[in-house]
Amino acid sequence: MSKSTQRPYHVVGLLDDADIIWASIRRAVTDAGREIRFSTVAANVGDTNLLTIYQALSGQSQQQTETHFAGKGYGELKRIVADLRLHRITW
Repeated sequence: MSKSTQRPYHVVGLLDDADIIWASIRRAVTDAGREIRFSTVAANVGDTNLLTIYQALSGQSQQQTETHFAGKGYGELKRIVADLRLHRITW
Protein backbone atom coordinates (compact mmCIF):
# COMPACT_ATOMS: atom_id res chain seq x y z
CA MET A 1 0.00 0.00 0.00
CA SER A 2 1.29 3.41 -0.84
CA LYS A 3 -0.15 6.88 -0.55
CA SER A 4 2.32 8.18 -3.15
CA THR A 5 0.77 6.31 -6.07
CA GLN A 6 -2.66 6.40 -7.64
CA ARG A 7 -2.79 2.75 -8.73
CA PRO A 8 -5.84 0.70 -7.78
CA TYR A 9 -5.63 -0.88 -4.31
CA HIS A 10 -2.83 1.43 -3.16
CA VAL A 11 -4.62 2.41 0.07
CA VAL A 12 -7.33 1.11 2.37
CA GLY A 13 -10.00 3.77 2.59
CA LEU A 14 -12.34 4.14 5.53
CA LEU A 15 -15.36 3.89 3.24
CA ASP A 16 -14.09 1.07 1.00
CA ASP A 17 -16.27 -2.00 0.67
CA ALA A 18 -15.08 -5.41 1.83
CA ASP A 19 -13.87 -6.57 -1.59
CA ILE A 20 -11.67 -3.50 -2.06
CA ILE A 21 -10.27 -3.83 1.47
CA TRP A 22 -9.41 -7.51 0.94
CA ALA A 23 -7.80 -6.79 -2.44
CA SER A 24 -5.78 -3.85 -1.11
CA ILE A 25 -4.42 -5.75 1.86
CA ARG A 26 -3.77 -8.92 -0.15
CA ARG A 27 -1.69 -6.89 -2.63
CA ALA A 28 0.21 -5.01 0.09
CA VAL A 29 3.98 -5.26 -0.20
CA THR A 30 5.74 -6.96 2.69
CA ASP A 31 9.41 -6.99 3.58
CA ALA A 32 11.88 -9.51 2.16
CA GLY A 33 12.66 -11.24 5.45
CA ARG A 34 10.69 -13.90 7.28
CA GLU A 35 10.36 -12.06 10.59
CA ILE A 36 7.29 -9.82 10.90
CA ARG A 37 8.25 -6.73 12.89
CA PHE A 38 8.14 -2.95 12.95
CA SER A 39 11.03 -1.18 11.21
CA THR A 40 12.27 2.39 10.95
CA VAL A 41 14.35 1.59 7.85
CA ALA A 42 12.73 3.18 4.79
CA ALA A 43 13.37 0.08 2.67
CA ASN A 44 11.46 -2.11 5.15
CA VAL A 45 8.18 -0.30 5.60
CA GLY A 46 5.96 -3.02 4.13
CA ASP A 47 5.48 -4.90 7.38
CA THR A 48 5.29 -1.66 9.36
CA ASN A 49 2.32 -0.43 7.30
CA LEU A 50 0.28 -3.55 8.02
CA LEU A 51 1.42 -3.77 11.64
CA THR A 52 0.48 -0.14 12.25
CA ILE A 53 -3.04 -0.75 10.94
CA TYR A 54 -3.31 -3.79 13.21
CA GLN A 55 -1.92 -1.90 16.20
CA ALA A 56 -4.31 1.03 15.71
CA LEU A 57 -7.36 -1.20 15.43
CA SER A 58 -6.41 -3.68 18.15
CA GLY A 59 -5.14 -1.22 20.74
CA GLN A 60 -2.03 -3.33 21.33
CA SER A 61 1.45 -1.93 21.87
CA GLN A 62 4.24 -2.45 19.34
CA GLN A 63 5.70 -5.21 21.50
CA GLN A 64 2.33 -6.96 21.87
CA THR A 65 1.75 -6.68 18.12
CA GLU A 66 5.14 -8.15 17.23
CA THR A 67 4.62 -10.94 19.76
CA HIS A 68 1.18 -11.68 18.28
CA PHE A 69 2.70 -12.17 14.83
CA ALA A 70 5.85 -14.01 15.91
CA GLY A 71 6.12 -17.24 13.93
CA LYS A 72 3.26 -16.32 11.60
CA GLY A 73 3.58 -15.85 7.85
CA TYR A 74 2.70 -12.90 5.66
CA GLY A 75 -0.51 -14.51 4.42
CA GLU A 76 -1.76 -14.82 7.97
CA LEU A 77 -0.69 -11.24 8.77
CA LYS A 78 -2.70 -9.94 5.82
CA ARG A 79 -5.75 -12.07 6.66
CA ILE A 80 -5.76 -10.97 10.30
CA VAL A 81 -5.34 -7.28 9.41
CA ALA A 82 -8.11 -7.45 6.80
CA ASP A 83 -10.48 -9.27 9.18
CA LEU A 84 -9.80 -6.78 11.97
CA ARG A 85 -10.31 -3.82 9.65
CA LEU A 86 -13.61 -5.23 8.38
CA HIS A 87 -14.90 -5.97 11.87
CA ARG A 88 -13.75 -2.77 13.58
CA ILE A 89 -14.89 -0.22 11.00
CA THR A 90 -18.27 -1.05 9.49
CA TRP A 91 -20.89 1.19 7.97
